[in-house]
Amino acid sequence: MKHVVSQNALDEIREEDYDHITCCADVIDGLVEGLGENFYGLVVGSQYGNHFITVLHSLCCDLVSSVRVSAFAVLGDLARKCPSIIEAALPEFLKEVVESIDPQHPNVCNNSTWALGEICVRCGKNAAIIRPFVNEILSRLIPLVMGNAIDSNKSTIPGLTENAAATIGRLSRVDASFVKDDLPRFLSGWCEGLSCVADPNERHDAFEGLLLAIQCNPQAIMSSKNQVATVTAIIMCIVSWHVPQDEETGVAYITSEQLHGPYSFLPFPAIASDLGHSFQQLLHEIRRALGDEFWNNSLVMPQNVKRLLTEAYSLN
Repeated sequence: MKHVVSQNALDEIREEDYDHITCCADVIDGLVEGLGENFYGLVVGSQYGNHFITVLHSLCCDLVSSVRVSAFAVLGDLARKCPSIIEAALPEFLKEVVESIDPQHPNVCNNSTWALGEICVRCGKNAAIIRPFVNEILSRLIPLVMGNAIDSNKSTIPGLTENAAATIGRLSRVDASFVKDDLPRFLSGWCEGLSCVADPNERHDAFEGLLLAIQCNPQAIMSSKNQVATVTAIIMCIVSWHVPQDEETGVAYITSEQLHGPYSFLPFPAIASDLGHSFQQLLHEIRRALGDEFWNNSLVMPQNVKRLLTEAYSLN
């Protein structure tokens, strides 16, 4: 249960006074990363085994943001590396995760969004766990990808838009029907966020979720308010797979030089060839649905993009 305190008490909290708790959570996170599923045996075999989940849950509810940042890092890594230890308590953790997706607290928001994505991966196709939270999840994530997360301006919080885009994709992998009804209003922003997802596993999951969502509601493109912007966003997020990743950030930035300079797009990465075939099918379906007139005259694409679509996807 969350503590209820006065504003005066909140003002008196000094985060540095809680550094010891944050450090302990970070140590636990390191153990989870290192031990993987063996972390379960370490916990249940210790004198703290019966209290571990309770303590972790209390850290996720803590008033101090730095504590919550570390707690959600532990939660996300447990979902990745040792999901068995949190499985029984997932509803309780999901409640805290969703409530913490608030851009007014950037670092907490980033980690809780990422942790939610990892939980979605571990849910697989077991949609029942996520279903009670779906409406609240989308009400919090969609603004993050649509650029009106804070005061109707595009969020400038590093990593948050792509984090939200990846998590929506992973949510769609659990059950694409979760996102299909809202898809027309956030598809373009979702695609823009997906273009910047760096982690290869998150990127593959998220784009797979995108394809499943469009398959679940193929009319989303036709019913979007700005078809040109939506189709352009889809094309450009696919193009991002043909751009080398930045060595420092891992993000595939599409530069003006790549669009308008000497042709330098790369072949689609062989490791994700399954997605490449699906992208080709999707692009051909979009062209058939919208017609040659739209494709040839309404879309304004740089020559290098047109060449890529012709050579890699057989679109003339």
